Amino acid sequence: MRERAEILAEITGGIRQALAAHEPERVWDAFLKGICPAMKCAAGSYFAADDERKKLTLLFVYGPHAPEIKNMMMSYEGVVGWVAEKRQAMLVNDAAKDARFFKAVDDATGFKTTHILCVPVIYAGRLLGVVELMNPAKGIFTEDDLDTVNYICAGVARVVAVQEQER
Repeated sequence: MRERAEILAEITGGIRQALAAHEPERVWDAFLKGICPAMKCAAGSYFAADDERKKLTLLFVYGPHAPEIKNMMMSYEGVVGWVAEKRQAMLVNDAAKDARFFKAVDDATGFKTTHILCVPVIYAGRLLGVVELMNPAKGIFTEDDLDTVNYICAGVARVVAVQEQER
């Protein structure tokens, strides 16, 4: 597993640009464009959460089918919904065998999800969204991968929330 510092170094440029432009909503797009290549994932998503209505909106997507699924809305279902509801990060290293896996997106796009790393994005006790990474080149996600993404998401969530409050 690569060191957190190396991964952070790879993703911070785009995040800094979005923050300097006072576009906190674009930070998660920059995050995905940095973290997916750094973690060598085939795809990644950021879902904004509406916790009151229990809805998720797919705001930013990295991967081969991004235009097809961007802005998709769904209730708290699948692995992403479970993470949103429970506020717990999770690894799924065999998606087809996990009962929480929501395969409708795979069916709609032709993408085959095999492995999932999913992290809730929380700031000051409020669920902002969920980050999902899929299909690492190395075959599986590890607990170190989960800890690294969770750590980075917590820091990014803090910066985004502070900048949104300053608007």
